[in-house]
Amino acid sequence: MKNNLLICAFLFIAVGFTYAKVKKVMPYNHSKFSRQFYFSKIAQIDKEIEEALTMEQIHKEVNRIEKYMIFNIEDTIPKLKWTDEQFIRLLCGDIVTKSKVSSTESEYYEYTYEKRIWEWARVIARVDNEETVKKKIQEWWNKYKIKCKCDTNTFNVPNGNILKFAISEGQLDFIEVLVLNYDLDINFIDPADHKNLLDYINDEIIKMKTDGSSKSSIEIYDKYKAELISIGAKPSK
Repeated sequence: MKNNLLICAFLFIAVGFTYAKVKKVMPYNHSKFSRQFYFSKIAQIDKEIEEALTMEQIHKEVNRIEKYMIFNIEDTIPKLKWTDEQFIRLLCGDIVTKSKVSSTESEYYEYTYEKRIWEWARVIARVDNEETVKKKIQEWWNKYKIKCKCDTNTFNVPNGNILKFAISEGQLDFIEVLVLNYDLDINFIDPADHKNLLDYINDEIIKMKTDGSSKSSIEIYDKYKAELISIGAKPSK
């Protein structure tokens, strides 16, 4: 009886010690998925220790699982495959193709361009929580929003900003994702034409009316304008 009580006491201490170590290496800002993963491992520790018959086995089990549990978060940070210039070209290409991610990745994003942004912003899927993801992408955008330029034969602003390029490609969704998911600024001035996004839309509508463009084309840009205003777009003047 005395030996059983001693073993139970040791089990309690061992599990508590392991739990403390798990909490130490698991920052509070981990995602719900990550927390569930780690606490499921704690339950596994309980079960495995209960099945140990001797003090030596208990010690061996605790040490083994502790080594398995403790990991270096830095090792999970995505390594960038491309230079900034390559990322920009790829992002412009993603807007043109309008490609979507596979079903296994749709938990995080829908379009390839959003996956690309996560990679570029060093977001760690299944580790970063919503607040951390947003913060990283905002920091990325503040650094690169002026540098994100696209240049194609069909785009009427040479080396124009990627937001205007998205409009020219009929990809309003790209801008809505940036604003609605991450609260990004879309009202900055583009050095390529010294206009912001809504200035560009307004000028395009005037140009289409002057050039006699079809009613349906004008209506599309009117719709873009209304949608952009609804999510915070403003003219520069």
